[in-house]
Amino acid sequence: MLPEVTFPPLQQPTDRGRSLLSTIVLLQLSVELDELLDWLLTDVVADDVTAAETALRQLDDKCDKLGNH
Repeated sequence: MLPEVTFPPLQQPTDRGRSLLSTIVLLQLSVELDELLDWLLTDVVADDVTAAETALRQLDDKCDKLGNH
């Protein structure tokens, strides 16, 4: 007869693991917010209504991307 094989129970994430994951997510969000701010301060040129509408659509897209995190 073969010996019975047992497996350890699935473990819940540890406090350290949750903390690490939270830190990674916050760091990613911080980088993306920094990129958004940089874009707002340097890349947005709205000399006319069409340019302003284009910039607003781009801002909406970038904000939607941030909202998906």
